[in-house]
Amino acid sequence: AWIRGRRFYDTFDGYPAFGARLCAIALAHGIETEFVRSLIEVRDIAPPPGAPESWPWPIRIEALGGFTVFRRGEPLAFEGKAQKKPIELLQMLAALAGRRVANETLRTLLLPDADPDAAPGALDVLVSRARKLLGDPRALHVEEGRIGFDAARVWLDVWAFDRDVEALQKVLRAPDEASDVDALAKRIVARYRGPFLGNAEPTRWSLPARDRLQNRLRRSLADAGRHHEGRGDPARAAVLYERVLEEDSLAEELYRQ
Repeated sequence: AWIRGRRFYDTFDGYPAFGARLCAIALAHGIETEFVRSLIEVRDIAPPPGAPESWPWPIRIEALGGFTVFRRGEPLAFEGKAQKKPIELLQMLAALAGRRVANETLRTLLLPDADPDAAPGALDVLVSRARKLLGDPRALHVEEGRIGFDAARVWLDVWAFDRDVEALQKVLRAPDEASDVDALAKRIVARYRGPFLGNAEPTRWSLPARDRLQNRLRRSLADAGRHHEGRGDPARAAVLYERVLEEDSLAEELYRQ
């Protein structure tokens, strides 16, 4: 509040790591939220590890249950055939973990019929078009023959889903922290709005991602359900098992449980 009152937007310029951490704590606890978000945007502060979801990433991408790109909170409208390949590049990056994907892998999947000599240049053009589409040239990081989303500029729901799954498994291995199991399971259910890319026709690069994420959902909720059963709470376990059965109606073991 003191910084806001004096409009000292450059307070943390000499201490960027400290400033980023303080902003993350403030957002996590709802302190001076509006000012903190504006401070982050004005000073272009990069998020620290573990930044809360309320951090104002310039680009947010949701690939679970469909595909939507938000720029400064506003969804982008994709129109025309000219945008098809750049969008496919973004979707492919999301499918392949989003970080440091080899150029050769992207060329093989995106441009299978391209002349080998022309393919590198064609991929460069697609990257340029994707950056223009996002409206942020730094959102895609290109280095040493690899391409990925810049985690300081882009929030991806697939990353957040994977973090929640890993957090749940960690808690399940630590019984003294069992009170977090239900909250994490609910967050995973809320995060998983549907299969990867929703109802889009599966491709050879999107299908493995779809299967991986579905399997992570099933395993996470089944493990959480068994945890609740072991603690004498079958009703809570049943709710999770029913959610798994929505994804896999042939899971006979969970029907029995």
